[in-house]
Amino acid sequence: MQGAEGLARVLKTDLKNGLDETDFDKRASQFGDNVGDKLVPKSFWTIFAEAMGDIMLKILLVCAVVSIVFESYIAISTTGSIGHAWVEGFAIFLAVFLVAGSGSFVDWRKEIQFVENRKKTMLDLKTTVIRKGKQ
Repeated sequence: MQGAEGLARVLKTDLKNGLDETDFDKRASQFGDNVGDKLVPKSFWTIFAEAMGDIMLKILLVCAVVSIVFESYIAISTTGSIGHAWVEGFAIFLAVFLVAGSGSFVDWRKEIQFVENRKKTMLDLKTTVIRKGKQ
């Protein structure tokens, strides 16, 4: 009990009577309010942008651009037409966006579920306070 009494002295409160109600504004400015940050899930696009930040996906995108440019240049210089030269590069783009998009969608759903579960948990948390000697 020595620890609780010492803490009560430091916080200038009384273990039997609780806090003085006239003191709330001063305590809020000194210690901050007793409310946590609002939980907001990240948006799908934020998670997608983070996924696109992966170095391997960036390398694949550069390779796709190089493939399209190089293959198109060769096709134009040999046949005079682009034809199907862009297909391989486009397939790389498509694969990168499908992988990043599907992974981001799964992560986004997990993020939403986490926030919902956390909100439910926070609603179930209760604490007992003492005001004017009553709980």
